[in-house]
Amino acid sequence: MYLARIVVLCLLCVAAASSKAGGVPSIHVQGLFPGQVVALVDGQHTVLRAGESTPGGLRLISADSAVAVFEYKGQRLEHGLSSRAGGTYADRARREVRLYPDSRGMYRGEGAINGIPVHFLVDTGANVIALSSRLADQLGLDYRHASQVQVDTAAGVTTGYRYTLDRVSLGGIEQRGLQAVIVQGGSPSVPLLGMSFLGQLDIRNQDRLLILEARQ
Repeated sequence: MYLARIVVLCLLCVAAASSKAGGVPSIHVQGLFPGQVVALVDGQHTVLRAGESTPGGLRLISADSAVAVFEYKGQRLEHGLSSRAGGTYADRARREVRLYPDSRGMYRGEGAINGIPVHFLVDTGANVIALSSRLADQLGLDYRHASQVQVDTAAGVTTGYRYTLDRVSLGGIEQRGLQAVIVQGGSPSVPLLGMSFLGQLDIRNQDRLLILEARQ
């Protein structure tokens, strides 16, 4: 249902914060889907499908639009969407974007990069926002002096540039100073809205409807 993921390899070297020995991992659920969850597990963005486990042994038993059920060392753990922002609970009257899948089952939405309109493809499997160097040139982004990274794509490993976008918006939700990777060439043909943006939202499904909700 979701897209082939683009992963910036150097970002994967950042270790997750470890939980106390023998303790239950810290779990903050950011997105709930039938049979799939997007969560921060001990501070690390994690996507799990039912039956999959993290390296630390946290296994997803089931998930729906309301709750994710995990198992850890024989303990059954149930978590709904986390709504905490900065250590406090956010007001429930929040901005949200509602998207229906296209004919291919993908979620697309109108947004902007640095105030310039773009058409995004929502991708929970991408660590960061990903866009092609062709689009970056059209947007006037001065990325060629940025640090180069290796990018693992469906077509193989290629060169990318690690870059910080000033402003990114989807519908009425805007965030600032977001990490992105600019991939050399013309792919992806549509920019991927990855977890550097989505990880700051609450995400859930209602049947086929995808709801993205700002926390503050």
